[in-house]
Amino acid sequence: MNNREKILDRVKKLLALATSDNEHEAASAASAASELLQKYNLCIEDVSEITAKDTTVIEEIVAEGNRMFSWVYQLFRYVVQSMECRTLIHSGKLKKLVIVGTESNVKVAKLTLEYLFTVVENLARRNASGQGKAYANSYKLGVVEGIGYKLRLRASAAKEAATGVATAVGTALVLRQSTAVADHMARYTGTYKVAPSSITCHDAFGRGMVDGKDVGLDRQLSGNKSLVFGRK
Repeated sequence: MNNREKILDRVKKLLALATSDNEHEAASAASAASELLQKYNLCIEDVSEITAKDTTVIEEIVAEGNRMFSWVYQLFRYVVQSMECRTLIHSGKLKKLVIVGTESNVKVAKLTLEYLFTVVENLARRNASGQGKAYANSYKLGVVEGIGYKLRLRASAAKEAATGVATAVGTALVLRQSTAVADHMARYTGTYKVAPSSITCHDAFGRGMVDGKDVGLDRQLSGNKSLVFGRK
């Protein structure tokens, strides 16, 4: 087994763990897989060629329903962008959030979304319960903004670390993946509108943002796991 196969095997095992019913184990595995993929894309060794699967772009629906809250849209955008994927938002009668990217990146993004959706709901249940819908929604938007800040920091740090030891093959793969995703997105025309932020309580938003920055991206918050992401 060459180094590339070992890395892929490790990612596969982490993604298997990320489907665990244990939230702590699942979140930690998803985070580790994300960081490994970031480095792997730039640091491939013992590779003679880039396979078609490495650059095949897929679409996957992660949430759909008649109504979608603005904080869900924002969380979706922040997570997907941090995983080197792109977003599609179908805003018809049945709203859909779709991730576009390579298979491995899409899977990790989806697992991270499921975990962080639960985190936001749990924090709101703990800190905004009984204070009205407007307060709770503004609080959730704040939490998501704090999480988005942490996601951007982590993605930037991981990319910087990987770039420092990048190989020519790895750099070529990242470029080809980026081009493949851009070409795929070019098929779509028109504007995909995101719901307005609806921040009606700035105190709640500020408190939520502070709490969001304290969220561990790879550890569990106590509470019940949401069965279906995005469904109320």
